Amino acid sequence: MERFATDVSGEHPREHVDHLTLLMSKIAGESVAPLSRMEHALAGWSSFVIIPIFALANAGIDFRGVNIVEAVTSPVSLGVGAGLVLGKLVGISAASFAAVRFGLAKLPPETTWRHVVGLAAVAGIGFTVSLFVTGLAFTDPSVGDLAKVGILAGSLTAGAIGTVVLRGARPAVEIRTNAAGGGRRASSI
Repeated sequence: MERFATDVSGEHPREHVDHLTLLMSKIAGESVAPLSRMEHALAGWSSFVIIPIFALANAGIDFRGVNIVEAVTSPVSLGVGAGLVLGKLVGISAASFAAVRFGLAKLPPETTWRHVVGLAAVAGIGFTVSLFVTGLAFTDPSVGDLAKVGILAGSLTAGAIGTVVLRGARPAVEIRTNAAGGGRRASSI
């Protein structure tokens, strides 16, 4: 069995260590199967470009006959959009708070209420099930199209709100203090 040379006491030890590190990195990269490397490289494109385009193309949404001004101000669009955004945000946040408050659950380590609210907002991205329910609820195609505009607008809004809230979220930090011989733990959020 070969041993890796550990003597770096030459003229330029730092360059030697850097060279060995790059060599080991290359060898480690080559040990991963090419298909796995390709899958990892395409994961972002697949998740954020290809799948959303596929979902829109196969959702049966046709905006050709929709008046955008009417759709934006329609009570149907506004109600569906607000239901996705506010309903999920308030419902999930309140249920989580109640569960923690009454001792039925506790927040995972390093999780703050900002994380909970951000994820509740992201839950408002209810695209496919919302379209299915819209198809069942509205028999008039023009009203169904207005609801689909509300679903699209609500999902985009929920995603944007969730992104903003979660971008500012930091892990909870445990602070330990020693007051008069007794330890006290406080969690900052």
